[in-house]
Amino acid sequence: MKKRIVATLLLVAVLAVTLIGCNDEYTSKRNSANAMTVVIAMIADKLPTAEAVELVEKELTAITSQIYNISIELEFYTPDQYRSSMDAKMEKLTEAKDNGTLGSSIISGDSYTINEFGREEIKYLDPYENQVDILLVTDPVMLREYVNNGWLYNISSDMTSSDGEGTLISSYIPADIRAFGNYNDSTYAIPGNSLYGDYEYLLVNKALYNKYGIIPSGNITDVGSISDYIMSVAEKEEGTIPLYNISDMGFYGLSGNKSVIGRYMPGIDQSAVTTGMFTPSSILSENIVSSHVEMMCKLDAMGAELPLVTDEVDFSKSFGACYVKGNPITIQKYADEYYTVPVCAPVADTASVFSSMYGVSSYSSAPERAFKVLSLFSTNEAFVNTLLYGVLNTHYTLDISGQIVTKIENSGYEMNRYRAGNLFLTKQSSDMTELELTLSANSWEVAKKITGDMILNPYIGFELDATLEPVDGISIKDLEKHLEMLYDELWIKVAGYSDALDETTGEKMTFDAFYKMLNDWLKADPYYAMAVSTKKDATISYVNQYMVWHGFMNSAPVLPDVVVE
Repeated sequence: MKKRIVATLLLVAVLAVTLIGCNDEYTSKRNSANAMTVVIAMIADKLPTAEAVELVEKELTAITSQIYNISIELEFYTPDQYRSSMDAKMEKLTEAKDNGTLGSSIISGDSYTINEFGREEIKYLDPYENQVDILLVTDPVMLREYVNNGWLYNISSDMTSSDGEGTLISSYIPADIRAFGNYNDSTYAIPGNSLYGDYEYLLVNKALYNKYGIIPSGNITDVGSISDYIMSVAEKEEGTIPLYNISDMGFYGLSGNKSVIGRYMPGIDQSAVTTGMFTPSSILSENIVSSHVEMMCKLDAMGAELPLVTDEVDFSKSFGACYVKGNPITIQKYADEYYTVPVCAPVADTASVFSSMYGVSSYSSAPERAFKVLSLFSTNEAFVNTLLYGVLNTHYTLDISGQIVTKIENSGYEMNRYRAGNLFLTKQSSDMTELELTLSANSWEVAKKITGDMILNPYIGFELDATLEPVDGISIKDLEKHLEMLYDELWIKVAGYSDALDETTGEKMTFDAFYKMLNDWLKADPYYAMAVSTKKDATISYVNQYMVWHGFMNSAPVLPDVVVE
């Protein structure tokens, strides 16, 4: 049963002093508006019990009532339920508004009563039918459809309001991340900070580089910049692998998997363009790929051991250079023996950007006030940790330092840390992975460094449409599988460079002729040809699907002709 009277002012004041502090500014904000109930809709992998939800609501209300005279009601849905449930709510709210029957969550008049003990208590209304004030926006398509339907409130003016909540959000969530909540030059939702994948580092053996390197170690950018050094190691250091492990080279497959179709993602010191056309093309059209292939061919021609493809590097082996995945701590880990050069930045994808993006319903009784609660998802540590972990000593405990959370088993409340708002405000938890514990140390300082270096995947939100009918007997599933196979076959061909002969002369192929042969082989493949086709009847084409999606996401007409490399 939902609460009717949330808390006494005494309880609120005590909790507020502990959680957020109490001052005249908060009291002024609270007293300037009538009591309001705000409903927050979100996703939980495992639905909490009604008892647990009520306890968390009270704890959150202890914060929001003190600042804004607002009570919190929570609604949880499973991932499978969420979108259809929100669509149904919004359609019914639209109908209620059109019929003049839309409810209100604000008390008009005095919000306080005197209880049997002679104390003042705050009154809050029950949620009206289908009420939702703040909701999780799960992906770019939902964002744009909800805006186009008039279901999301435009928070642009609130972000710059003199009240200060918007300015505070801007100090917590980087502009590049906030931009994903924009549509048609307006802001409709706020993402939370999250984790954005790994760096790729080039480790260069210090002892060997000091012996054979030509350029200063500080000028190393990628393996192409030290090709002379790699060749020297191959020629002069018997038993040493010149280049150990193949790089991803920043090439991102359109489907998210390894593929010969995609685009190069810029390196650490660059920024990816996400608003312009980023039409997928052949992996062989990228300069960074051709230079990498050329080095592999040179090594093969010398009879050197070629790079492996492995996630687990064996550091007992001697090597001249090696690619590894990691985070900023990786530099410290290998600093004694290797020059550690970041060559590929972490890439933000759909899951990370939209895991905790929340917006305000346009049907809220006071959307500008609901926005104030929305701001707490980004800026208020007590609010975020309560939403994530629940109530102290009921749903979790803290270690003696007060910093490490241990969840109480079967407490009835479980929330995914990536859906609770700003991840960088959350306390460490004993159930975190080793990587999460590392990144969250010192108030997530390492993770904040990753966010600063992160680049934005231009295909965020794009998904190949598996429901499309096959074309010329080729389905989307067939296409994806075959393009992944071609990726593997490409590197097998590269490894056979030393045996490749010119068909006309019978002589060993030059690299230029070999690379042209690779391009011709790829272009002749019917699956590749289908993937890059711009013909209108090639509906399953990666390029055509991308163009349609890009036009929808940017409210732009689909371009009829695109030159594909």
